[in-house]
Amino acid sequence: MKLGMQIKQRRKELNLTQEELAKRINVSRSAVSNWEIGRNYPDIQLIIQLSDELDISLDKLLKGESLVVKQISNDTIVRKSLSRKVKILYGIILFLLMLGILFFYKTNEYSDISNSTQVKTLTVEDQTIHVTTDLPFYRSLIAYTTNNSPDGKSLEIALSTKLDLSMKNNNELDIPLNISMPSDLDQINIIHNGNIIKSFPLK
Repeated sequence: MKLGMQIKQRRKELNLTQEELAKRINVSRSAVSNWEIGRNYPDIQLIIQLSDELDISLDKLLKGESLVVKQISNDTIVRKSLSRKVKILYGIILFLLMLGILFFYKTNEYSDISNSTQVKTLTVEDQTIHVTTDLPFYRSLIAYTTNNSPDGKSLEIALSTKLDLSMKNNNELDIPLNISMPSDLDQINIIHNGNIIKSFPLK
C-alpha cells in the first residue's frame, strides 16, 4: 500500500481529521492532504513522527515504497551537506565578527578626550588638580600628560581614556602639582592634539 494511502487509512482508523493530525506533528492541514493524495512525501523526521502518532511501524509505513525510501535517503544526504556548509558559513561569520571586534578594540582602546563637554570640573586644592569628567559608560579616565605654556602662566593637560567594558568606568583623576610647574598659574587648559578644548581660570 502506498505511503499516502497508509497515512489516510490509519488516520481514519484513529478517528483523526487531517487538521488534528497536522496539529500533532506541527504541519499544515494541506501538507497532510498532499501526502495522502501522493502529491509529495514527508521528510524522514516527519515520517518518524507519523509512525509514533499513527502507532504504525516504520517498516509497515514504508513497505513497498522503495522510491520514497530512496528519495528520503537522497534528501538526508543533501540536508547533511547543507548543514555542514551552514556550519562552516556560521564559523566564518563568527571568526570575521571576532576579528572585527578585536580590530575595533585595538584601534579605539586608548584615546585622549577631544570633546569639551566631557570635561565637567577642574579644581586645585592642596597642590592637587582634581578633574571630573562625563565619559561614555564604556570608557575610563586613566592618565594625563602635562606641559607648561611658553609664557609660564598656564598649564596644559591632555587627558587619556581607555575602553572599559566593566561598566564601572572611572570619571575622576587627581594630578599632583609638582615643583617644576609655575607657582603663579592663571589658568589650566585641557588640550587635544595641541589645541585647547576647554579652559579653567584660576584667578
